[in-house]
Amino acid sequence: GLAEVRTGLDDFEQTGAGIRLPYYLSLLAEGENHAGQPKKALVTVDQALQRANASGEKWHNADLFRLKAQLLLHMKPSKSNDAEIAFQQALKIARKQGCKARELQTAIELGQLWQSQGRQREAHDLVAPIYGCFPNSSNSVYLKNAKSLLEELR
Repeated sequence: GLAEVRTGLDDFEQTGAGIRLPYYLSLLAEGENHAGQPKKALVTVDQALQRANASGEKWHNADLFRLKAQLLLHMKPSKSNDAEIAFQQALKIARKQGCKARELQTAIELGQLWQSQGRQREAHDLVAPIYGCFPNSSNSVYLKNAKSLLEELR
């Protein structure tokens, strides 16, 4: 199916249309990763970021950098610095866009990385204020994950 998706995206580009292409490429990258092709997925994410920068369609860049960080951690756990840089970029973009949900999602993942490195205080200080921006009545998966992480970091 991945080859068909790639062909479909290539055909889509041939029409001269390019709107949402970075988003579609991110979906392809997720599929490649799930199919056990993380190196291909990383190339696809980089391609999506290049297309976003060329077209100015950057609304999905926070997710692209977050996905890049996940892939880097999966492929090269010993090179967590590269993943941390990508997570930081995702956070910066989410904050600039005012997207608290993306900011929380990224903060959770970066916080988990820091937790695994023994950086509990930094992880807590990152996640807690973002988590606090959401109403207690919300019951989303991200809020549950944030609450769970914060409890582990105590």
